[in-house]
This record gives sequence, structure tokens and C-alpha cells, in this order.
Amino acid sequence: MAIRFLLKHLPTAAFVVHAEGGLLDVNAGFSEIIGCKTDELVGRSLYNFMDEEMVLRLKTLFSQPNLLRAIKYDITISSV
Repeated sequence: MAIRFLLKHLPTAAFVVHAEGGLLDVNAGFSEIIGCKTDELVGRSLYNFMDEEMVLRLKTLFSQPNLLRAIKYDITISSV
């Protein structure tokens, strides 16, 4: 569970998402930005918080056949 430990202790907002855009885990920083509790975000789609252009970019990226990706984007996330 090293990923959960790292996620929890990162000093910035972070999340883990599966290839279809579902949030598998989020940290306190991400929850604070969105304005929801962590357990309210897990299972929801990351795409709900992004504009259409970013959704298209991520869907294209996720469709590429790689097993592991680290993605860093300067994205604007809207609150729910």
C-alpha cells in the first residue's frame, strides 16, 4: 500500500484514477479543492470536474496501450 501512503502524504492535491476516469483514491488536498469529503469523491468520474477539452485529452491518453502512467497537467478543476 505504498501508493496510498504516498498519496496521503503528498503536499499537493493528488488522485488515482482508472482508465475510464473513475476516481479510485484522492488525498486531502484534492478533496479540499473540490469541496467534498474523500469518501464522497471515490467512485465518481474525474471527468465531472473538467472541461470538455481536458476530458478529450485524457480519454485519448488513457486509450494508449501503456500499463503505467504518471501524468502531470496544469488543469482547472471545478467544484461540485
